[in-house]
Amino acid sequence: DLYYFIYGVKNNSKVYDNTQGKLYYSTTRDFQSFSEPKVLYNPDNASVTECPELFKIGKKYYLVMTWGTDRVGTARYRVSDSITGPWSAPLIDTIQTTEFMAPNSRSNGKEHITFGWIPTYKNNEDGNTWQWGGDLAFPLKLIPRKDHSLRAELAIDVNKIRADQTYDFARDKYDYVKGSGWYMSNKGFAYEEHASYGEVWLGGNHNYFEMNMDVTFGKDNRGFGVSFRTGNHGFNGYEIFIDPVTNTMHLRYHFERRVSLVTMPINIKPYTTMPFKLIVDGPIFEAYLNNEFAFSGRAHIPATRNAIGLFSEYGSAKFENINVFDLKRIYQ
Repeated sequence: DLYYFIYGVKNNSKVYDNTQGKLYYSTTRDFQSFSEPKVLYNPDNASVTECPELFKIGKKYYLVMTWGTDRVGTARYRVSDSITGPWSAPLIDTIQTTEFMAPNSRSNGKEHITFGWIPTYKNNEDGNTWQWGGDLAFPLKLIPRKDHSLRAELAIDVNKIRADQTYDFARDKYDYVKGSGWYMSNKGFAYEEHASYGEVWLGGNHNYFEMNMDVTFGKDNRGFGVSFRTGNHGFNGYEIFIDPVTNTMHLRYHFERRVSLVTMPINIKPYTTMPFKLIVDGPIFEAYLNNEFAFSGRAHIPATRNAIGLFSEYGSAKFENINVFDLKRIYQ
C-alpha cells in the first residue's frame, strides 16, 4: 500500500508571517523511506497550517487544516477529485467557528465524525486572550451536500444528557412580550411582516439548558434569533443573532449591535422551516441550525435571571414546536 504523509511547514522563522504557511506531502510504503516533499496546497494567506488531515467521502477528497493567522484559527477545507489536488474552495469553506479549535476526524466507514475543542479565555472574560486549553465540543458528523461542500450535523444523541423538561409551548406560553407584531398559533409564536423589533420571553428560569424549535423567516426579515440570560438589571444577556441579509450568524451581547463576539458564515433561504438547537452549559454554548451549521463558543458573564427570549429584528418570522430541557449536571 502507498501511504501519504501530510505536514504543515513555514518557509521562514517569522512566527506571524501570513504568507508563509503551506502544506506538503511525502509518500511511503514502509514508513522508513519517504519520497521528496512536494507542495500539497499553498493557501497564500496562512501563517500556520496546523492539524492538517486528508480524507475521502464518496468520490471526493477533502483537505482540512486549522488556518492560523494571528491565532490558531478557523478550520477550513478544500475539495478535489484527486488526492494531491488541485484543490477548490466551496462557497462556505469553514466547518465551524474560530472557537472550534484544531479539529480532527475519524470514520467508521459509514460516517465521518470530527472533534474539536472550545478554548478558555484569560480571567474567564469575553474577548480576552484565548488560552491553550478548554473543553471538547460535541462531535460533528460531516456530510457532503450535492455541490460537495460539507454540512456539520450534531453527531450524538443529546437525549442522554437531558434532565426535566422546563418549557413546553403547549403548556407554558410566555412571561413577557415586546412589540406589536406578535401573534400565536397552535404551534408557537409568529411575527408580522414589516413589523419593527419584537421579543417574547419563554416562561421559566433557564440556566443549564437545551432548547429546540423550528424557525422560519420571510423575505422582509432583517434578522432574528434567541437571547439567553436575559432579564437582569444592568446586563441584558447574550443573543444568537441570525442575519439573513448578510448570511451570517453571531454571538452578541443582547441589544449591543456593534460588537460580535463570535461570527460565522451561513447560507439560508426565506420560507424554509429550519430546526434550531441551542445548548448552554455554564459558559459554553453550542448552537445548530438546519442540521448543517454548527456554532459554538463561550459566554462568560453569569446572571441571576436566566430568561430565554425569541426576537425579530424586523419583519416576519415564526418560532414553532418550542421545548426546553434542563441538562444533567455531571460536575457539580
